[in-house]
Amino acid sequence: MQIGIIGSGKVGKGLGAWCAKIGFSVLFSSRNQTHAVEAAQMAGHGAKSATTPALVQEADTILLTLPFGESGNALDTVRDLLHGKTLVDVTNPISPDHRALTIGHTHSGAEAIARQFPTANVVKAFNAVFAEVYAAQKPQIDGRAITIFFAGDNLDAKAGVRELITKLGFDAVDAGPLANSRYLEPLSLLNIHLGRVLGFGTEIGFSLLRVQKGPSK
Repeated sequence: MQIGIIGSGKVGKGLGAWCAKIGFSVLFSSRNQTHAVEAAQMAGHGAKSATTPALVQEADTILLTLPFGESGNALDTVRDLLHGKTLVDVTNPISPDHRALTIGHTHSGAEAIARQFPTANVVKAFNAVFAEVYAAQKPQIDGRAITIFFAGDNLDAKAGVRELITKLGFDAVDAGPLANSRYLEPLSLLNIHLGRVLGFGTEIGFSLLRVQKGPSK
C-alpha cells in the first residue's frame, strides 16, 4: 500500500513516520514543500516528499491531515487525480479555540469533502486521537488497544483503511456509512476537552468494549 500524507503538521508527521516504520511506502506533501521534505527526513525508512499532484498520482491511500478549512484548496488542483482514490479524512471542522464544531449533527466535514470531491472514496478515520499518540507510536494503554473508528460508503476503501488501522496496532471498528462522521467528529472535541481542559493529558484514547464485534466490512 502506497500511503500519501497531505499536510506535514503534528498529526501528519506522526502518522506518516509510523506508517513508514512498519513498512508502508510513504509520501509527504505540504503547502510548504520544505516542511514535506523535513517530515520525510524525520520519518526515514524510505519516506519521500512530493508535490501534491505527484503524491495523489502515486498513492492509493491518501491521508488528509490539514486543517479542515484548508482541505478544499489543497485538493482542488488535484480534483481529477482523486478519481477512485481512498481519501482518509483525518480533519475535524472545529473552531479556532477548539471548543465547538463549525459543522455538525445534521452534516459533517467528511460529507462536505465527499460532496466536493465526489469521485474519491472518502473514509473518516484517525480524527479522535491526539497527535502525541501517533508520535509515540503507542496504540495501547495498559495493554488495551485504543479504538479507531472509521466510517465510509465504499467497502473496498474501508477494507484498506481497516488494514492500515490494524497494522498500526489499533482496534479498528467500522462505524458504518460516511454519514456517521456526524458522530465521530464530535468525539474529537470530547477527546480534546478530556485531555487539555480536564487534565487527562494527550496520551489517551477511547476503547469500545464488546462481546461480539460489529460489521466486518
